[in-house]
Amino acid sequence: MNDKIKQELHKIEIPTELHERSKVGIKKAKTEQQKKKFKGPFAAAAVILGLSAVTVGFAFPTAASNLPIISDIFKLFGNESGIYNNYKEFSTEVNTMKESNGIKVTVNDAIFDGETVTITYSIISDHDLGEEPIIFDHFDIQNTDGIAGTSKIEKISENEYVGLMTGTYFSKKDLQTAKVTWEIKSFKILNGEQDKEIKGHWGFAFNLDSTDSQTKLISQSVKQEGIRLNIKKMVLTPMSFILYYEQGASDDVQNRWHQVYVDLEVQDDLGNIYTGEVNGGSGTDSTMNWSKTFEKLNPNASKLIVTPHVMLRNSDTFTSAIQMEDGTMKETKLPEKYKRGQKDFVLENIIIDLTN
Repeated sequence: MNDKIKQELHKIEIPTELHERSKVGIKKAKTEQQKKKFKGPFAAAAVILGLSAVTVGFAFPTAASNLPIISDIFKLFGNESGIYNNYKEFSTEVNTMKESNGIKVTVNDAIFDGETVTITYSIISDHDLGEEPIIFDHFDIQNTDGIAGTSKIEKISENEYVGLMTGTYFSKKDLQTAKVTWEIKSFKILNGEQDKEIKGHWGFAFNLDSTDSQTKLISQSVKQEGIRLNIKKMVLTPMSFILYYEQGASDDVQNRWHQVYVDLEVQDDLGNIYTGEVNGGSGTDSTMNWSKTFEKLNPNASKLIVTPHVMLRNSDTFTSAIQMEDGTMKETKLPEKYKRGQKDFVLENIIIDLTN
């Protein structure tokens, strides 16, 4: 354990190595009537969020003196990458606790950058929830068509956990305020053949005003070997920058490869390399839209060099999840035409001028 994490956890011990569990989820658009595939970066299947939000009252803040004392959960989860190092400064303190069935869940802090909501939370339980309990109930952002996001949770001591969850919304309208509701109905404990579920009700609702942000339209594309990448825009916030991009795959690529994914590597003209995290994506086999959040931009940088890395995969273990009209998920196996294999290559760099 390094000194940085020790400072964040004060007197609480934390395992030497953190094991990250992430999930990518997409809530069905309220007006969607056709079947649509959703894919995450090499996920076996997408995790689909609920069709509609349940309106709940605001939970009353409760003193959390018996909960883990952690000064900055953002920084804890971004310790290796530094991506969340500046989030605490610009976040809103929620500090709301709900208890059910012997488990106390506290939403500590939250932040909305205009596109993505990121929340931190802590858990103290009368039960042993294992090393990596799973919360399948993702938070919702009201008045949107859907969200995609990630979830991470780590055990920091006996029956005590901390977590970080993100959600990027899809909507034709920009939001100045995110109305967040989070209805947790159960915790899933994975233990081989003895998986366990603890049910209860932990409900939260709060509003988050957007941080200051600037949007820069990019609209630069590269194409190679049937893969097209278009960086659509860049959003600058006080604690990060976000790149929005679209990947396209030709019919030939789709017929040969089941999984197509393009990741972005970013550095500036000063030699700084930026760590980022994909927020999730949505689309079809031919076109996927992604966003990726990076750590705070160096103010002295005049340009960004974006290197797209293409990853094509077929695997015996891959499955596809199709969302039906009624919102249910149907898992399908790969067609026999897909032969196990992989191919990686790099597209031409895209240069983003930061001076205009």
